[in-house]
Amino acid sequence: MLNFGQKIKKLRTDAGLSQAVLAEHIGVSVQSVSNWECNNTMPDISQIVPLASVLCVSTDYLLGVGFDEKADQETLVRNVNTVWANYSVNTREDNADLLAANLYKEYLRKYPADYEVKYKCALALYDYLLVGKARGKFHIEASTYESIYTQCKSMLSSVCNNTSGIELQIQANQLMIQLMLLDDHFDEALHCVEMLPTTCGIKYTAQSQVLYVQKAIGKASKVKLAADKEKCLDYLKALYESVNFGVYEKDKSIPILEHAESIAKMAVSLYLDATSLEVNSYEKMPYCYLITAYTMQCNTNLLNHDYDAAYKALGKAAKAAREMYVWVKGKTENKEILADYKFFAERTPHWAFSFSGMYSGKENEFTKSEQYKNAVEEIKKVLYA
Repeated sequence: MLNFGQKIKKLRTDAGLSQAVLAEHIGVSVQSVSNWECNNTMPDISQIVPLASVLCVSTDYLLGVGFDEKADQETLVRNVNTVWANYSVNTREDNADLLAANLYKEYLRKYPADYEVKYKCALALYDYLLVGKARGKFHIEASTYESIYTQCKSMLSSVCNNTSGIELQIQANQLMIQLMLLDDHFDEALHCVEMLPTTCGIKYTAQSQVLYVQKAIGKASKVKLAADKEKCLDYLKALYESVNFGVYEKDKSIPILEHAESIAKMAVSLYLDATSLEVNSYEKMPYCYLITAYTMQCNTNLLNHDYDAAYKALGKAAKAAREMYVWVKGKTENKEILADYKFFAERTPHWAFSFSGMYSGKENEFTKSEQYKNAVEEIKKVLYA
């Protein structure tokens, strides 16, 4: 738990205030603020109310008086739901967004470190600006707009810089980008884009939105395509990992892998891109995901003792491996890249049985079969042509 000095410092920095600015608002010296934060002295009783007001918290919170957080959360949710049920966001008077934001602000005066509520408050403020400015439902005076814009930006900065929740941090960054785009602050928006992860196309999606607003439609389309590819391939990874870790019941594994097969086929048709060809770039290659769908089907069918289905999946895997190598060979003359994909294709038949755990040696019932030998030979014809 923070002591008084730590609390003052955190609230001040969270609000983006310097010691000098805080001192000016309270009417004290910078040294006084420094002494408070170092726990050398305490504010005078007459300074507590203005201090709490500037820092947007209650005097009870500042002085460490206890609260019933659970009861206050329940009350907040109930009151916000009442607002949404009875008011509209399309009018300036009794605007639902502003009414909800005020409820959130009052709650935050007691619990300023509740970053989920702070994000919700910022979202309500942003929606008010969006409906008024971008959708033209009502007029917002310039001074009011600037004040709400600054509040929203400050709250989102606080969430981004302080929350320990990765998902909430991403949401706050994404909303900050939308806020920047309201006033065409493209450089600031792109700075926020750099804070986002590439997972599931999150970063590329945000970047494409900025480019679209900038009217760079061609670039936006290319980046959006990259975002879609990331989402698609990450989805396939999630499916494969879930099957490998036994997340689903065994009887559901084959339908899931068949679903993955259809998604991987779509990825091959949409997202093959020679610019992503690098050594060990399997995670960017849609064909690798298609081959994985087939080899995992083969492994799973072997475990279920369904050899006909296993051999069928093996044949599909071998065909995809051949197609992949031919495509790569047609796109690059880089010997290292060719050798890398040659290795992947050549190992495909082995992967079709090895992860089932049924066979430990090279020579076994599966590898002795005509279907297995044919798959190996068909791949070699392409690799060593």
